[in-house]
Amino acid sequence: MLVNTQENRRYLSGFTGSNAFLVILPQRAYLCTDFRYLEQAALQAPDFEVVQLERPWTKTIGALLTRGSCPVAFESEHLSYDTYVELLRGIPDVEFRPQKGLIEALRMVKDADEVKLLREAIKMTDRGVDFLRSYLKPGLTDQEVALELEFFLRRLGANGPAFSFIVASGTRSSLPHAEPTERRLEVGDLLTIDFGAVYKGYHSDLTRTFVFGEPTAKQRSLYDLVLEAQIAGIEAAQPGVPVAEVDRAARSVIEQRGHGEHFGHSLGHGVGLAIHEGPHLSAECPEVLQPGMVVTVEPGVYIPGFGGVRTEDIILVTTTGNEILSQAPKHSFIL
Repeated sequence: MLVNTQENRRYLSGFTGSNAFLVILPQRAYLCTDFRYLEQAALQAPDFEVVQLERPWTKTIGALLTRGSCPVAFESEHLSYDTYVELLRGIPDVEFRPQKGLIEALRMVKDADEVKLLREAIKMTDRGVDFLRSYLKPGLTDQEVALELEFFLRRLGANGPAFSFIVASGTRSSLPHAEPTERRLEVGDLLTIDFGAVYKGYHSDLTRTFVFGEPTAKQRSLYDLVLEAQIAGIEAAQPGVPVAEVDRAARSVIEQRGHGEHFGHSLGHGVGLAIHEGPHLSAECPEVLQPGMVVTVEPGVYIPGFGGVRTEDIILVTTTGNEILSQAPKHSFIL
């Protein structure tokens, strides 16, 4: 198999550099990279034989693949068309076969070391909520909040943000993936913040919605509804349960209150070396929850012109049920 995706390379070899191919043969495994990463690769991937890429790169890869004397799988979801054409032209004597989701399926179930790293990343976001409660005040812009929150996580030891933070105040909170703007926070605003940290390659993901001052009856009702839906989803997330049933458990709560059209995304997703990975908690996903899977549960209701609410936690599926890894408070949303 030829592996080029950064997360999959890291999962299989430990190598964190930006440019490499893994060439995995029945009896040997190679990590092919350029001069910049040779020393790093030798340190991070001791189980792989490090080979320097020459130009054209297909010459190096081809010399290794022809030793296998068998068809070679490639990551059909991730290999660009241009790279695929280069492979066919540069290595005409090898039969390439598309392979989808093989390594991603392995990554769905985390081992103890991976869970430990995820816990550390999640602790940072939990502390991030404490920071937000002490920092947030009317007059700040959404952009300022995002910036200070990232600084805070980096000071804790995060390697970086897990993604571009979502900070959406006022009526803009109805945008599920709103980018922070220069809008200033006002008393009475709903404020949704979706953020995460990366720790040694592993990602956390947390969403909390706040309100400045005493909430209106509609704001409180909406918040309580989303929290009720999330709790239903978490309770349904048991080993052996199809992920579509978990999505249904939370979604039905929102639909029964007349807000089905305001919840248009899936219930959650796996997290690990990528911020979004399998399994995806949606009606279309055929996966069944297994012990070791780590997923988000994040229902939301978004009403244009009014605002939105989303509450998100990360859970670990266990042999007997699940464990909520996120510990940041969520039963009180008033600032």
